[in-house]
Amino acid sequence: MSLKLKSMLESALVATGLVQPVDGSTKGGHVEVLCRQVPGQEAGWIAVVDELLSIPEAKLHLCRRYLHKNGELVFGWHVQVDASSNKELTAQVQGMIEVLNRSRPALNPVGNRPAPAQAPQRSRPNTAVDPDPAPRAAPTTTKFRPGVDENGQPIMEVSEMQLPHVNRDLNVPTAKGKGAKAYAGGN
Repeated sequence: MSLKLKSMLESALVATGLVQPVDGSTKGGHVEVLCRQVPGQEAGWIAVVDELLSIPEAKLHLCRRYLHKNGELVFGWHVQVDASSNKELTAQVQGMIEVLNRSRPALNPVGNRPAPAQAPQRSRPNTAVDPDPAPRAAPTTTKFRPGVDENGQPIMEVSEMQLPHVNRDLNVPTAKGKGAKAYAGGN
């Protein structure tokens, strides 16, 4: 039972957006969770801590716990609840969850959201079916080679080579909607 309570408490802590549980344990009438504070959320978390500590008759312990991590001194928030019975522990954790749920960030209801952006219209025509079935010239490749002319001036030699064995429309979908994948042996 206390494992379920620990999971519920961790979920409520995460939902606040103020801390992130990193470790926890349970034993009998005892639940504890170590949390990392979200950067920039200390003021909001302190307000929640103040409200948690004001829960009447709660056997609650909240403190900063300092640790060495990768050679650095870091701190986390240690949240601990003790009770003499599972029924009392359940009531205390439920009370904490109610406080934590009130501190959740407010989300915009669906009615107040702006309309979704419209997709832009296509700027190019759909090339799925080639409207011009006339044969085209074979594709070419261009080769650039730097060099020096007889006067010692730098020049760029340009040569073009025809590639008759390459299908120019390799990536254009066929009537079945297949493009390059069909030529490469895929389905």
